[in-house]
Amino acid sequence: MRPQIKKPLAKGLVTTADSSYSKSIEQIRQEASLAVTKFTEASKASNETNAKVNSIQGYEQSAVLQKASELKPKPINWLWNGWIAGGKFHLLGGVAGTGKTTISLALVSSITTGGGFPDGSKAPKGNVVVWTGEDDVCDTLTPRLMAMGADLDKVHFIQGMKIGNEERPFEPSSDMPFLKDAIEKIGDVKVLIIDPIVSVVKGDSHKNAEVRKDLTPLVQMAEQIGFAIIGITHFSKGTSGREPIERITGSLAFGAVARVVLVASKTKNEDGDDIRIFLRAKSNIGIDEGGFEYSLESATTDNGIATSKIHWGSLINGSARELLGEAEEESDGGGVKGCMRLITDLLAYSEVSVTQMEKDCKGAGYSFATMRRAKKNLGVKSRKTDGSKGYWVWYIPKGLNMLIDAHTKNVNTLDKNERLNDIAIVEGEL
Repeated sequence: MRPQIKKPLAKGLVTTADSSYSKSIEQIRQEASLAVTKFTEASKASNETNAKVNSIQGYEQSAVLQKASELKPKPINWLWNGWIAGGKFHLLGGVAGTGKTTISLALVSSITTGGGFPDGSKAPKGNVVVWTGEDDVCDTLTPRLMAMGADLDKVHFIQGMKIGNEERPFEPSSDMPFLKDAIEKIGDVKVLIIDPIVSVVKGDSHKNAEVRKDLTPLVQMAEQIGFAIIGITHFSKGTSGREPIERITGSLAFGAVARVVLVASKTKNEDGDDIRIFLRAKSNIGIDEGGFEYSLESATTDNGIATSKIHWGSLINGSARELLGEAEEESDGGGVKGCMRLITDLLAYSEVSVTQMEKDCKGAGYSFATMRRAKKNLGVKSRKTDGSKGYWVWYIPKGLNMLIDAHTKNVNTLDKNERLNDIAIVEGEL
């Protein structure tokens, strides 16, 4: 039975129902202090013992620090200036059907021959290594490489793992350490493509810690040898309008670890033809905007195999989020031209506050970037109303009404750099 504490009989004295138990408060304090001292000494002895054991076994652990003054600064090793860097991890994402794999093959085809990149700059000549878990290398990838003029002797597909006399499929989540020796043996490897990059993760690809843990060895290998990694991935469904990095399938760690994030999308031009855009969405080591138009074209190899290839178009400016937003709106049948019609209708009879314009355009499904571009294309003006509580409004300048009406009904939109108020209108009439 648990002893019951009774009222102290005298100052500094504690007693229980058991008359044999009687200690002063001072005695209890001394015993507690002695116990703490013994525990501290035991812990110290244990730590010293562990340190000696670690030292004897050759793995004593300690943090390593180095002064910045002792380091030798070096420039980024750009393979394609501003876009692909040696020793860095890159992501290439986008919705299905945009040709992400073909884009990556087009870029490395230039590297195998020392050809040109989309901006006309010369590619450094070297080897490339490719792992794919989605396309057949014989009937799909190799014909594409042939159609784009790649030096096939410099393209190395990862086919499997050899264990003794037996072979098994290559598992990116567990076999990457063995790849280092193979890459070093090939020599002069400029790029490693992994399609899809999520295959590198052993555990849950939606968990930040697990993704970072499994990407780290791969990134370190790239840094040590000096090749660039291009990991191919997809956009999650229902993410239109969000920041491109947030749209990457899986954990945000994929986009965070990548030094450069590239994205691809598709839209339609004024003639209804497909137009695709290749954009730079993020860069921790350079400019993070701009891109190129491109198209997927049918092609036939010299031995008669039907395939496809990339044809690069003109340079485009702007942020990836704005350009993607416009492209996806155009694909849905609206876009800048549809927004121009809406703005024209809203301003047909009177000026409208900017707040109301934003509300109406957003309600119709147009982004702020699309609204702003439509306003610019139309030549719509803005001004602040009079008074201490004045607010901003949009209005159609006098003389533009008829031109705007004709323009929004015409199937051919103006060039993206052309505005209606640039068309033979005397500034004074506006």
